[in-house]
Amino acid sequence: MYEKILLIDDEEVLRNVGAEILTSVGYIVETACCGEDGFQLLLERSYDLVVTDIRMPGLSGIELIKMIRDEISSDLPVVVVTGHGSVDTAIETMRHGTQGFILKPFTPDDICSTVKQVITKSRIIRENIKLKALVPLLEVSKRMVAETHVGRLIEMVVEEAAKYTAADRAS
Repeated sequence: MYEKILLIDDEEVLRNVGAEILTSVGYIVETACCGEDGFQLLLERSYDLVVTDIRMPGLSGIELIKMIRDEISSDLPVVVVTGHGSVDTAIETMRHGTQGFILKPFTPDDICSTVKQVITKSRIIRENIKLKALVPLLEVSKRMVAETHVGRLIEMVVEEAAKYTAADRAS
């Protein structure tokens, strides 16, 4: 699967260079020239990662991140790119749930390694969530396979169905 990245930056040269670098290593990259356009794309399409500048005219990167968290997804990975990096800026973006921080001017290795690290971490988290959801089903399956009495098996199925659907009653 090829990850789909939205790159948002008001500087056309950096936006194009970043997109070219990420495309060359196999990512599908779409770009936006401002926070407003980026947010509109996020409403219309699905992305695996957002890479955004902090300082942009209109909607800033920080405001965009807040809107993403409030209106789109609390766990969509976001990487911040800025030419005005400080510890305070990094801390502020992390408070809003960003997973990476890249300083301008960046090298191809800077952007590729950060993006790869964030996407890998996000993929692992998603897989762990899926596995955690399957563990109860595995436990139920093991108990059901061990049960030889049909009546107790049916009771077990009803109990588990009620438990996992939070039903008030089940029969």
